[in-house]
Amino acid sequence: MNKINKILLVYAINHNHNDYRKIQMLGISYLQSALHKEGFDCDCYDGNIGTLTEDELVKYIIDKAYDFIGFSILFSNTKLSLRIAESIKNINPKVVVAFGGTNATVIHKELIDNYPFIDVVMRGAGEEMIVSLIKDYNKHGKFLALLKSCSYQNINNKRIYATEIAEIENLDSLVYPNREHAFEYSYTIIGNEKYHNIDISTSRGCPYQCVFCSVPMFRLKWKSRSAKNVLSEIQQIYNKKHNIYIIFIDDNFLINVDRALEITKGIYYMGLKDRVRIPFVFATRADQLLRLSKETLLKFKQYGCYSIEIGIENGSNTVLKRMKKNITVEQNEQIISNLAEIGMNIGIDFILFDNKTTINELKENYDFFKRNGLIGYYPALIYNQMYPYPGTEYAEKNIDMNHYFENKDVEFVYKQIELFSIEIQPFIDKLLISQKLDIIDEIWLKTLPYFAFEKFLFHHYSFEQYEKENNIKEKIRIMEESV
Repeated sequence: MNKINKILLVYAINHNHNDYRKIQMLGISYLQSALHKEGFDCDCYDGNIGTLTEDELVKYIIDKAYDFIGFSILFSNTKLSLRIAESIKNINPKVVVAFGGTNATVIHKELIDNYPFIDVVMRGAGEEMIVSLIKDYNKHGKFLALLKSCSYQNINNKRIYATEIAEIENLDSLVYPNREHAFEYSYTIIGNEKYHNIDISTSRGCPYQCVFCSVPMFRLKWKSRSAKNVLSEIQQIYNKKHNIYIIFIDDNFLINVDRALEITKGIYYMGLKDRVRIPFVFATRADQLLRLSKETLLKFKQYGCYSIEIGIENGSNTVLKRMKKNITVEQNEQIISNLAEIGMNIGIDFILFDNKTTINELKENYDFFKRNGLIGYYPALIYNQMYPYPGTEYAEKNIDMNHYFENKDVEFVYKQIELFSIEIQPFIDKLLISQKLDIIDEIWLKTLPYFAFEKFLFHHYSFEQYEKENNIKEKIRIMEESV
């Protein structure tokens, strides 16, 4: 009888990019811990620290003779994961191939209908589901149990589609994610000290319904771990290394402010006994921050908050309305001012373009940058467009990426910005990462994208015209030689 003895969970990515913040993929780490708890032999391959090429990864999986391969997919790595899975199945048809993750949850039917090498697709939270799947397979030599949150390629010669999205009711019941390689990912430099970036998930879901976000589709209800449970996990990590930088990766950390304060206060006292500062960051919305008093904001800073990431998204009220942000430009500006007043660093999430963007809205955004001291904010806020990711309300409007912009003048500006991002921005990034620049050169490099945007928008410059007039590449080349 067929049986699953060796399991590999995979997050595959291409390595031809310059992502400076390699994060641990907690999804597969949580699943690995759940399987270990049940006595299963399970390994993980996280492409964020793995160095194998596509072909090398296929060979590695075949050589190790895994019986079950689970791929965690986002929109960005779906095609790569499909190629790897097909190659493995062609070499060893007996291996069980499963797909899970955010994108798999959304496109489960498409995966089952179009890719016969996929045996099962898991929708939603996988910690309990993957254990049930493997126990079912090992009991019967094939899948028979028909879990409601799974789509199957072949059950008695039929395709079966999931009718539910799995959730974990009690997040405190989860085993902490495997942290065997936690200190091999990226780091943050504060002053002259190096801190290991540690991602922590304290809750799942978000009650808001922004059109560009897929979370409301399958996790509209917000669920959280207790402060005690979160602090216990952080304590285990802290006991191994004190120089950690906590990144709360929740969809929204501030739904329950009292709980957030209890967690961050606990972090503060955890380090206090060793006279160690444990910096942390979290993400939230402007309107949630505006509900907090100055004293409460200062408490977060006292407890070690190094930066707050805010979904500003846009500097035009008409665009924010299209996004269903239920936030105004005025609110965004107020919280930027409030946080600056207490000396809090701000991380800004921004989407400059959608398919209905107008020239006037772009001009409103440039004015927003100027009014709020954001010309020079790094990474530059001018590049992002709203993409119709599967599972988002925006995607449901059938946005055609081949004919994306309704306004041709906006399309012109976007294409010039895109050329700047390809031809100039990589050299800017390289110089800034070197940390060998004087302050004047650093400011010049950080403001370059914004001043280029101004030329494209207000003066209808092409990228070629802008580059020829300003000789940017030559100036950067000289700067590279000097450092």
